[in-house]
Amino acid sequence: MKKTIIIGVIITIIGSIIAFVGLSNGASTSLIWNNGLKINKTVHTTKTVSDFKNIQLDSSGYEVEIKSGTNYSVEVKGSKENRPKISVKNDTLTVTSSDNSSSSFGFNTSDNKIIITVPNGTNLENITGTSSYNELEINNITTNNIDLDNAGSLEANNLTVKAGGRINSTNTGIDFENSNLTNVTIKNDNGSLSFENGSLTGGSVVNKNGSLEFEDTHFLQTVTLNDDNGTIEIDNPTTDGYQLSSTNGSIKLFDKNETTSLNQNETATNKIIATTNNGTIEISN
Repeated sequence: MKKTIIIGVIITIIGSIIAFVGLSNGASTSLIWNNGLKINKTVHTTKTVSDFKNIQLDSSGYEVEIKSGTNYSVEVKGSKENRPKISVKNDTLTVTSSDNSSSSFGFNTSDNKIIITVPNGTNLENITGTSSYNELEINNITTNNIDLDNAGSLEANNLTVKAGGRINSTNTGIDFENSNLTNVTIKNDNGSLSFENGSLTGGSVVNKNGSLEFEDTHFLQTVTLNDDNGTIEIDNPTTDGYQLSSTNGSIKLFDKNETTSLNQNETATNKIIATTNNGTIEISN
């Protein structure tokens, strides 16, 4: 037993020295255990792929960004031992993280990231799949449908969803800017959501624990907002009607204040239906 411990310590020291030398020479490395102590290099590649209309994600351990650019490509920065699988078939780009059976420690563990680029002006059909425990960014993208399960933070800037879909998130924050969503259902278990300078046409936003914040947002058709434990704040909205209720909280609609319910032009075609169980509703200009 003692001999085994000594050997392990020696191997660790040797590996640490090698990793340190690599870092001293500017190499991006980390020390991992994968059926033995190894030095793992970070690779950075960009692959041009054929045209696609759909994106299917199954990402774990990688930050993912979907953005517009000059051509169809997938850029990967990450562990040489744990590179994702990338393929295009039947107009669908599939990105799947490979199984990660190694443990990384010690030195310069780089952030893994996948960047998916489509040409400017592209209208995708579908964005679907899962993204687990890391950040998901969507920038300057138009898609007909979206269907995502996300366990990391979600940031979307200039995202347009034309037909509908759903976004489910757990234990994370969601931020939308300059985005226009039609008939999208958003559910978040634990975390805040902010929506700024965009539009919601139909659809709903449901949150269990955390705040919902909207600023300079157009609400078209009937948009439903529900927060079990948290505040709903809406600043400078554009819509025609309001149907507001709170079980344990208060309601402020511009210059009016109530405790349990407050309606204004609630039969309008364009309106907000907002409900909280434990929290306030505040709407102001």
